[in-house]
Amino acid sequence: IAAARRFVRGLDAAVADAAAPGRGAFRGIPAAFVGRVATLLLRGCRSHAAEMERSVAAAASVRAQGVDYGLRIVAQEQVGLAYAGWDRLLTRVALPAWRMGRWPSRLDAGVVSALTELSRRDRLAEGFTSRLGERPACDLIEEPGTADEAASLLAARLFHGGPARSGPGWSPVDWQQYPDEVVDRKWRTEAARLHRVLDSLGVAASVSVGAPGTPAVGGSAGHTLARVIDHLALPGQNAEELAAAIGAAVTRDEAAAHGVRGAQGAPGTRPGEQGGS
Repeated sequence: IAAARRFVRGLDAAVADAAAPGRGAFRGIPAAFVGRVATLLLRGCRSHAAEMERSVAAAASVRAQGVDYGLRIVAQEQVGLAYAGWDRLLTRVALPAWRMGRWPSRLDAGVVSALTELSRRDRLAEGFTSRLGERPACDLIEEPGTADEAASLLAARLFHGGPARSGPGWSPVDWQQYPDEVVDRKWRTEAARLHRVLDSLGVAASVSVGAPGTPAVGGSAGHTLARVIDHLALPGQNAEELAAAIGAAVTRDEAAAHGVRGAQGAPGTRPGEQGGS
């Protein structure tokens, strides 16, 4: 089975290598021939490879039936917790950075830290600490940090559609820099958007000081948290109107940012969107 999988992966690699641009006629013609042969072989063994994987899955399912039910349930729940940790890391932590043109370069280290913390708080995660405390397999690599960075960039490409290489608008960010480079910037951006919406609604710069309905003061002198709280605390204020205005502002900002990135070929443009729509 392992040899068959290596064979199929080798054929995939040969097809991808033949499709890579930038070769001259001297190397391009043999590569095209090899790619054509590999494509024919892939088509011929496609059904056999699929049947093999189905058989492997069926055999694994039969073997799993012999495992104690309680242990199997705990293992499934722990896998679910690990999946939830990865999902939260990607959606809550990595995605905001990707949208800003930054990609966290240590996702593997981040998920290990998250699961270790989870094991201290959740009974179902017992054992994560001891297993994660052992020497990880990535330490056997000559440069584990480089491998983690490559995997993090690949995750950004797969889940966000970012470029394959770093550039002026697409640069890595370390976890030590993340609070200042991403979190602070995100909060400032969202706070500025909120106050722009309040300005458009004619909310006073400081409701507790100025009269209701007083035009907002120019600049950011009145852009404080007290302004937002006082506005929401006033009787008769429509919170749904404010939420709708914020949603419209978010949509406009994302559309504008997407247009700029699409024109520059920067991150956020998924493959096939630029120039093909």
